[in-house]
Amino acid sequence: MDSSFTTIDTVIGPISSSSYDFDLGSLGLGEYSWRVIAYNLCGDSAISAARSFTIFDPAAIAGLELWLDAGVGLDTTGSNISTWYDQGLNGEDAVQTNPSQQPFFTDSIALLNNHGVVRFDGAALMEVDSITIGSVFILANFTGGAVFTNYNGLFNRSTSSSPAYIFLGSNGTVNMFTGSGALFGSNLFMNGVSSVDYSPLPDYKMIYGSTNSPDFFAGVRIGSDNNPRYWIGDIAEIIVYDTALTVSERIQVEQYLRYKYAPPVNLGPDISLDGFCDTSLSAGERFVDYLWSTGDTVDMITITQPSTYWVSVTDIFGFTSSDTIEVFRVGNFMSGDSTICLGDTLQWATGLDTAYYSILWSDGSTGSGLSITQGGAYSAILTDTLSCVYSTDTLTVTIDTFALLVSLGNDTSFCSGNTIAVQQGDSLVTAYLWLDNSTGPSLQIDTTGTYWVIVTDSLGCSATDSINVGIIGSSPTALFTHDSVCFNDSTVFVDLSTPASINSFDSVISWEWVFGDGDTSFIQGPLHLYSNPGTYPVSLTITSDTGCISVISDTVLVKANPTADFDVGTACILNPYQFYDSSQVLLPDSIVSWSWDFGDGSGTSVDQNPSYSYGGSGSMDVTLAIQSSNYDDRGIIFPEMPVLIR
Repeated sequence: MDSSFTTIDTVIGPISSSSYDFDLGSLGLGEYSWRVIAYNLCGDSAISAARSFTIFDPAAIAGLELWLDAGVGLDTTGSNISTWYDQGLNGEDAVQTNPSQQPFFTDSIALLNNHGVVRFDGAALMEVDSITIGSVFILANFTGGAVFTNYNGLFNRSTSSSPAYIFLGSNGTVNMFTGSGALFGSNLFMNGVSSVDYSPLPDYKMIYGSTNSPDFFAGVRIGSDNNPRYWIGDIAEIIVYDTALTVSERIQVEQYLRYKYAPPVNLGPDISLDGFCDTSLSAGERFVDYLWSTGDTVDMITITQPSTYWVSVTDIFGFTSSDTIEVFRVGNFMSGDSTICLGDTLQWATGLDTAYYSILWSDGSTGSGLSITQGGAYSAILTDTLSCVYSTDTLTVTIDTFALLVSLGNDTSFCSGNTIAVQQGDSLVTAYLWLDNSTGPSLQIDTTGTYWVIVTDSLGCSATDSINVGIIGSSPTALFTHDSVCFNDSTVFVDLSTPASINSFDSVISWEWVFGDGDTSFIQGPLHLYSNPGTYPVSLTITSDTGCISVISDTVLVKANPTADFDVGTACILNPYQFYDSSQVLLPDSIVSWSWDFGDGSGTSVDQNPSYSYGGSGSMDVTLAIQSSNYDDRGIIFPEMPVLIR
């Protein structure tokens, strides 16, 4: 099997129909994959998912001795069976010439995918001449009670020679007999699982047994043992091999029986409904348990709404399978919530021809479609030609009133260089387009005129507004510089602002400084002492003699001072004493130099952690001066600590 289709055996088409019957008889044994390529009128194509199937024949496994299938090869008189013909190559037919002991044929068992069975009534049996038995598969059930009522024989030797028993019910139990004379012992499988438990007895099941010591049987009885003790129930198929099958071969035969008598559930192709009458979905009656997506647990459900439906089932062998089906309805049926822009129209076009459908909209109109311009709840009641009625879900429409909310404010007059911006509804705006094609949130105005903006919100709705602006003067240009100082030093602010022109009547007449720590100043060039190190946002607002204003902002850094520190102790004369720097500085600042004075009038060092030997005893005052990367003349700290020399 090549599910990737790199090697393609057969191409069928082109086919103008949506379905096609393919004769599998032209294919040999094996596993195959298939898919469909669909084309529209423009030549565009879509490829379906790959699916697979297997063609299997029990005769493909070497050593087939006997193959009896209730669906073919029966010689009957009425419903009584006199000969059950071997479908293998050996002609080992099962025969019963005595009419009183003949089983009878029952056709179309729903649980077995409508296959027939050979029914044994507790007095019937059939015999097969000389076969060698290594492996046996039988699909059967027992209907004589909840437990075996005797040593009921399903498939056994015709004589008492040992091993006499192949498949024999164990009296008073639900187990197959595994004692003395049992060919397979406990090497039995029920529905693919290793077990000797045949319960529940009335359920059809696949029973398999094998032995590594195949035995020749001069005669075999079906439906009894040599006593005879009879079987009561149905047999659908018997397959016998003259050797013990491998695990892979056993699974192949079990899969053949499973997919023949209990194939996976199939809900069929997706359904397109052109009317509104209830529709039934059927999983088939051949399963023992059902669970639908609707919560139902029956084989067939009735649906009233288009949707995706699934069913999970358990077959007679205990295997589970599931299938999903899409149910569509002809037409366009809107629901949920929808928002449209003020002034826009939402078209609900059902696509239904009013010659075949009656449509009553919630607003009383009866057309095929509805044009919606107002907010509200909308729905329709539809009736088809069979008088089946369908009520659509409700579509709730909301009008986006963004266009009514946006405003640039009232007409105004101000100084050249100032800006205009959206005053109302600005929090809803996601995009701007001004008359000069700029896209920022504001527009600088230099000349008298009418200015407009088109704005858009998150839903794509737009709004337009305009404003008349008169220019009463020109704005000055605010500008200042400042230094960065260490903590406890004052920051110097230098005003570099310029008026709009050099005319004597156009000058800056006031300054307002906001230092970012709660303090302000109204002089042109202030000094300011900050109470803590850090960064501060500073703004300068200047006003000209024509009343025009300009604002500028910047950030001021007040650098934290380093803290010099070291540990001291007791040193011995002429022995090196190790000093350790423990100074601190706030990141990202760093210490870049150290200057030690060891207090004896001669010893100094520029190392971070120096070692020094004193020549005499006493108490020495040691000083450490450090410099940080933010250092200026005011950035050195000198801690002084005594060291005792002995």
